[in-house]
Amino acid sequence: MKVRIFRFNADTGEEGISEYDLPFGTERGYPLLTILRYIHENHDPTLSFFSHCVCARGICGRCVVDVNGKKRLACSYVPDTDELTVRPMNENYWKDLVCN
Repeated sequence: MKVRIFRFNADTGEEGISEYDLPFGTERGYPLLTILRYIHENHDPTLSFFSHCVCARGICGRCVVDVNGKKRLACSYVPDTDELTVRPMNENYWKDLVCN
């Protein structure tokens, strides 16, 4: 699976897209948080996202992001696809996928 993630560094003002090739697909039903944690732990420890959501069950809404152009909770399962593009839900981002 190919995952593209919006990146923003508030210290430098730089923004861009980081791309990751992962050894698994969405056919097994992974929540996006699992995919983001995998990237953070195995590819890029600087990736920022709401990994400490209050509920992790689709209730609090704190982990909302844009996935392939649609609003989704990161704790929900991703669509069955070979490519994901993940962006912050709004333009009030602090770093990467973290917004206020």
